[in-house]
Amino acid sequence: MVAKTQEPFFQGSTGKNSRGVLRIVILCLIAGAAIASRLFSVIRFESIIHEFDPWFNFRATKYLVSHGFYDFWDWFDDRTWHPLGRVTGGTLYPGLMVTSGVIYHALRALTIPVDIRNICVLLAPGFSGLTAFATYLFTNEMSTSPSAGLLAAIFMGIAPGYISRSVAGSYDNEAIAIFLLVFTFYLWIKAIKLGSAFWGALCALFYGYMVSAWGGYVFITNLIPLHVFVLVCMGRFSPRVYVSYCTWYALGTLASMQIPFVGFLPIRSSEHMSALGVFGLLQLVGFVEFVRSGVPSKQFATLLRGFVLAVFAISFGGLVLLTVSGVIAPWTGRFYSLEAYQWLRQNTKEDAKIMSWWDYGYQIGGMADRPTLVDNNTWNNTHIATVGKAMSSREEVSYPIMRQHEVDYVLVVFGGLLGYSGDDINKFLWMVRIAEGIWPDEVKERDFFTERGEYRVDDGATQTMKDSLMYKMSYYNYNSLFPPGQAQDRVRGVKMPEVGPVLNTVEEAFTSENWIIRIYKVKDLDNVGRDHASAASFERGNKKKKTTKKRGPKVLRVE
Repeated sequence: MVAKTQEPFFQGSTGKNSRGVLRIVILCLIAGAAIASRLFSVIRFESIIHEFDPWFNFRATKYLVSHGFYDFWDWFDDRTWHPLGRVTGGTLYPGLMVTSGVIYHALRALTIPVDIRNICVLLAPGFSGLTAFATYLFTNEMSTSPSAGLLAAIFMGIAPGYISRSVAGSYDNEAIAIFLLVFTFYLWIKAIKLGSAFWGALCALFYGYMVSAWGGYVFITNLIPLHVFVLVCMGRFSPRVYVSYCTWYALGTLASMQIPFVGFLPIRSSEHMSALGVFGLLQLVGFVEFVRSGVPSKQFATLLRGFVLAVFAISFGGLVLLTVSGVIAPWTGRFYSLEAYQWLRQNTKEDAKIMSWWDYGYQIGGMADRPTLVDNNTWNNTHIATVGKAMSSREEVSYPIMRQHEVDYVLVVFGGLLGYSGDDINKFLWMVRIAEGIWPDEVKERDFFTERGEYRVDDGATQTMKDSLMYKMSYYNYNSLFPPGQAQDRVRGVKMPEVGPVLNTVEEAFTSENWIIRIYKVKDLDNVGRDHASAASFERGNKKKKTTKKRGPKVLRVE
């Protein structure tokens, strides 16, 4: 009878199990160290929310826990942005609040009494431990070394940059978003290695969770398509790549569009176009591979050349057509504003003074090479307030200000036609507020709101709003783009008055192709000493007479 030899502890099946247990213990210690290193403020002082933004997140979480998910989704917060209020449910990423709410209700269901504040304070340290574990999984998928994952987990757990965003009380979106970012990448590598629609769907699910939690989800939106694009360029396209990416893109895009704050951005904004482009590229590559399998090589080479040329011609022609027609202009709206700076450079004197809001000062100075009244340096608040006063006042008040500062042209940004929400009408209240800070007796923010406290630009706008230079320059001649009575502001989503504003002291000099930038020339003093309103009225009367000449009676010719 042969005696059974005993295996060394770290060799054979026993050693393999022992190493697995040891890795689990080390991972738990790493997670514990990651969590403990972030609890110093709670242990040393007290459990409290830190910084600025986390306090709003904490307040929103309390509302969610108290009133339920659907009330939170429709929550109109009248305690901020007074008197306007804020439609909170549709203007934030709800993932952080929902995560805390789920943990709170789960603990209560287990009869564990806990205060929502403590959950919010400890959420970021808790997720830092999960991030270390996700980093271990991600690195193990990328490397064959068993110790690489543990080293990566250690470095992630103690990374100073990550600690600063995940200490106890730092209740911000990054508290859970970093974990979701790493774990989504792990699921993507798993899906592409296995070619599994199941893992692709899991990756899409956590991608949707990431979208609900943080605006930095665009990292994933662009890095995964970049990975696939590089694989295709290296000739490593395979059914696994096709199945994984198509599953992730289809389900992930649908999931992300369920967040009201994101909406249709995945199919409209430039940040998401790379993902859509790679999705289309995979369909073409998949079709080519399918044809290759059923066609002789010589015939395939001929078909491939013709197919590539046809796709390129159709795509390029369609792109040009859609760009000219303005269909894809919202994706590249900022590009169309650059033509205005070129116009200023080519059609105005080198010393022509340009008045605009300070946001565009550096661009005007750099691209148009023209002097500006204010720019992004914002060192002189009084001078900025002067521009704000000119923009928010009646023409009779604005014109002396412009003459005093030798203004030759006025530039405004208007997004009503294109749907560009970063225009001057949306910034206008800041111009009013800054001007009111210097001239409280002349400029009053309250005059720009209706009796019900609404900021409107349609028929219901206040007379002060309609008389302001900014309003007139933005909507001047805007009605001419639409059939009578159908002019609409696509940013504010309102129907405009049938009769547009009239300008007396400035005249339209240039409007960019998609109406993003409008430039007006300041008129000189009238030659015969009339005020501008009378002179403009006289000119309009002459034009009207010229266009309405009397004609003799029509006589039908009888054969």
